[in-house]
Amino acid sequence: MKKGLWIVAGLAALTTPVVLVMVFVMFLTTVAGAGYEQQRAQQCIVGGQDGAWNGSVPAIAGPVRWPVTGRWTPTSEFGMRVNPGAKEYGKYKMHNGLDMAMSAPGPVVAVKDGVIKRILVDGLGGNQVYIDIGGSTIVGYSHLRDRPTFKPGDRVTAGQTVGIEGATGNVSGPHLHFSVQQGEGNFINARTWLDAQGLKVPALNQWASAPGSGVAAGTSGAHATNVTSSSSSSASSSADGISSANLPMPGTNRSASTSSNPKPIPIPANWKRAYDAAAAKYGLPWTLLAGIGAEETRQGQMVRTSSAGAQGPTQFMPATFAAEGVDGNGDGKKDIQNVDDAIHSTAAKLVRDGAKQGPGGVRKAIYAYNHAEWYVNDVLYWAQVYGGGSVPISGEALPGQGCADQGMTLPTVGGDLPPVPADGGNSSLIVQAARSALGTPYAWGGGTIHGPSMGTGIGAGVVGYDCSGLTLWAVYRGTGIQLPHKADEIAFTSKGQVIPDKSKLQPGDVIAFSEEGSGRRGSFGHIGIYLGGNQMIHAPVQGQNVKVADISTPYWSSMRWSIHRFAPARAA
Repeated sequence: MKKGLWIVAGLAALTTPVVLVMVFVMFLTTVAGAGYEQQRAQQCIVGGQDGAWNGSVPAIAGPVRWPVTGRWTPTSEFGMRVNPGAKEYGKYKMHNGLDMAMSAPGPVVAVKDGVIKRILVDGLGGNQVYIDIGGSTIVGYSHLRDRPTFKPGDRVTAGQTVGIEGATGNVSGPHLHFSVQQGEGNFINARTWLDAQGLKVPALNQWASAPGSGVAAGTSGAHATNVTSSSSSSASSSADGISSANLPMPGTNRSASTSSNPKPIPIPANWKRAYDAAAAKYGLPWTLLAGIGAEETRQGQMVRTSSAGAQGPTQFMPATFAAEGVDGNGDGKKDIQNVDDAIHSTAAKLVRDGAKQGPGGVRKAIYAYNHAEWYVNDVLYWAQVYGGGSVPISGEALPGQGCADQGMTLPTVGGDLPPVPADGGNSSLIVQAARSALGTPYAWGGGTIHGPSMGTGIGAGVVGYDCSGLTLWAVYRGTGIQLPHKADEIAFTSKGQVIPDKSKLQPGDVIAFSEEGSGRRGSFGHIGIYLGGNQMIHAPVQGQNVKVADISTPYWSSMRWSIHRFAPARAA
């Protein structure tokens, strides 16, 4: 028995080195195989290692130009951050490049002569192009609008268009994710690398300008930065000195324009004359007005009273038209059903709501017409189908779209809601306001007392509310009380009445949830508005919309609650 054990032990001793060698070889093979896959996974949102480059950042031989064109701003830095995309949302991950957002999606270009190293299309980086520019340096372009037509080995020249800025993959808005690898798979800080090439990157959300496509590195203007503040005017000027900006491109969140055959809807001759006349009078591209007409009534094919009561060719609410409508045909009357009056009134409203304040102003004005992100994108889609165009900028320009719009507040929603009460209000008004926000997108950092706003951080590029933004808006609309924009601070506010017993809940009460169950300060991470019948309206998470939840489920009932009542229950 003992002799047999010694024999086994001896065999084990002999075979252990072999096994270890085999395991080590397998480990190396796995790591080598995983390296390329990890590179694919490291686009914009996810990553593995900390990505730090401990060596110096070399200046590459020969001049380098900007990868973007026109007006642009950096919106997210290289380094660890909270993932803003739907995939692995909220996780703390490595961001291996520099996000660069243009005022309107345009060409992105090769920074230097080089050879196409790799083309990738996946759910993380979307459409991607990687270029070997020599000196063991590979530059990457992610989230491009269109699938790349290059193939590995193709040569590109500095300034050559490699794609159009887009929002493909795991993103929260249109931008270019520009990455730099110093050696295969070794990502370094793109800002630092650009700085080393003599291209000084401005601070986050500070606007700069870059030359157009076709301008090679080393030529006049290729290094232009021309840093401006985020409120400066747009990228181009006409001969008479009036600045203008292209209509923004539509986002991917669309509705009516996503049918199987979304061709241009035919425009009747009298409608086209009205579009041209209104466009000339108010200084807007006729295509933008046609986008509204296509979305609202399919250019007159579906003129009817909507379920909300909107009427006429461009679907005005009667009260709004009575206050803001114009006499478009000069007959001395304002007729909600008249094509000229309706289209001229639409143009006047768009200008009044900011359509001549740059690409961001265009989106803001369309959003004011109908408070939905998909509606904005539908109108912009139809406008592009009809030929696009540009808008003159007659005042302070708002930031562009996508990542660049952080912090832009949009108009008050709930136009049919009663005014903010001066007498303390009541709980019914809080509920009414909250219900009017159903379907609004979640946007981290979004929401003010004026309504939904462009999110910040992981919510950049999305117009909507986060949980506390929705709550503070509804409470303000119902009572005039202003609350902080943080669930934990609302949970401990001295305003209103604390309700210690869940059984005493009434519609309009505000519930903050201690997700860990301790009830201590710092533990309340979510908040909503009680409707009655164990239901709550809340803004859940990024990627979802404001909706109703059943708080009798174990998920909610297992948490510690903090309940506040900010108004008595009486008829609205």
